[in-house]
Amino acid sequence: MATLPKHRWTVPLLATAMAFVSSAMLLGKRHPIPDALETGRGQHATPPDPQAASLGYETEDVSAKLVARVLAGFAGTAVVSIAVLFVMLHFFRTTDTAHRPALTAQQSADVVPPGPRLQRDPYRELHDEQGQEEAKIQGYAWADPDHKLARIPIERAMALVAGRSLKPSP
Repeated sequence: MATLPKHRWTVPLLATAMAFVSSAMLLGKRHPIPDALETGRGQHATPPDPQAASLGYETEDVSAKLVARVLAGFAGTAVVSIAVLFVMLHFFRTTDTAHRPALTAQQSADVVPPGPRLQRDPYRELHDEQGQEEAKIQGYAWADPDHKLARIPIERAMALVAGRSLKPSP
C-alpha cells in the first residue's frame, strides 16, 4: 500500500490549528470560561431572596456577554471548519485526479452483451409494458370472459370501500 505524501497532511493540520486559534480569539483571554463559572460574574436581576437561596435556587444571573462570546466561538469554529473542509475536498480532488492514469480504449469502450440478444430495444419495451399495466389499473374492463367480474380503477375502488366494513355480512 502506498504511503501518502507528507504535503497531504499539512492541510488537515492547518485546519485544526485554525479552528483552535479562531475559537481562542473569540473567547479572548479576559474571560475564560472556568473563571466566569467559578466566580459568578453575572449581575443580580433582583436582590437575592434569602428564602430562595435556602431552597437551592440560583441567586445570580448568567453573564450574557460570556454566553454570547461562547456561542460566537462555536459558530466561528463551525464556519472555519466547514470552509477548511471545502478547501481540503478541492485539494484532495485535484491531487487525486492529477495522479490517476488516463483510461485506456478498452476501459472507455461501450459494452455490448454477447448474442443472442432477445430484445432489440429493452427500454422501449419496458416503457410499453409499464404503460399497458398502468392502463389496466386505471381503466374499466371485464376481468373474465363470462362478464361476471369487472375491473375498476384503484381510486374508484378505494372511494367505494372507504368507510365500510370489509367483513362479509351474514
